[in-house]
Amino acid sequence: QQTLGVLKACFSAPSEAVRCYAGQLLCELIDQLERKEDRSNFVVLVEDLCGTLKTLAESADNAQINALLQSLQGTPALADFLKDCFGTHLLPLLSTIAKSHKEEDTQRLALEAMVSLAEGKPKAFAKVPNFIQATLEVCITFLCRLDDDLDSWAAEDDDSAEDEENYTNGKEVIDRLCKCMKANDRLPQIMEMLKPAIAGLFQVGGWKETVAGLAVLSTIVEYIEDEEMVVQMLGAIKAQIKASSPRVRHAAWSALAQFSEDHSETVTSESWAAEL
Repeated sequence: QQTLGVLKACFSAPSEAVRCYAGQLLCELIDQLERKEDRSNFVVLVEDLCGTLKTLAESADNAQINALLQSLQGTPALADFLKDCFGTHLLPLLSTIAKSHKEEDTQRLALEAMVSLAEGKPKAFAKVPNFIQATLEVCITFLCRLDDDLDSWAAEDDDSAEDEENYTNGKEVIDRLCKCMKANDRLPQIMEMLKPAIAGLFQVGGWKETVAGLAVLSTIVEYIEDEEMVVQMLGAIKAQIKASSPRVRHAAWSALAQFSEDHSETVTSESWAAEL
């Protein structure tokens, strides 16, 4: 109770730095408490934690919010502590930070907090309302954040090209989410949510959305076992191989290379080999 009182007082301090440290200390404390009963005493501080996160997100300097977001990267104990209130408290806040914060490194840390908590307690977070959909929406937002300067992109060598970090991170998080959910028999839930999202990206018709759609296909293909679905996905890729945008063509051939690794028998079949 004394520790709870001290943390509560720190969350009410006028200094942003003190409130940030209080949030970090709360996360560290939860990680150290082995018994769920002991951790439950601190649930009353979740609203204070969210309030601090929201305030720091609006600060001109992102150093403190980055530090707090790093503390939120989930361990099983922290994921268990937050799972019941995550959907109503933290999920809307982290999603907003990931999509709209002015600094990209802060955006990535917010997404990292989301996916790492899911990795800590996959079954529990699969049941959190809107969690998987919100996480995938952030990933797709990241995938669409591509440089408009196609001439500079085309002039770069593949080995020395500057990494578009949000794009790369979006692919990585989709892969990690699929991996942890597959291990806990929740993969079909993700695939059902991705189907309309992928279709929507291709229907928009813009080159950024098409590249994002191809990136999703190449990321999830290793988890697809239904050959009919693989063939449908290959059809979507084949349709973009002769696209007018060089970035779309590059993404299509990259996706095809990934398919040839994960489903070599399908890609090298007589019919597909001839078409490609």
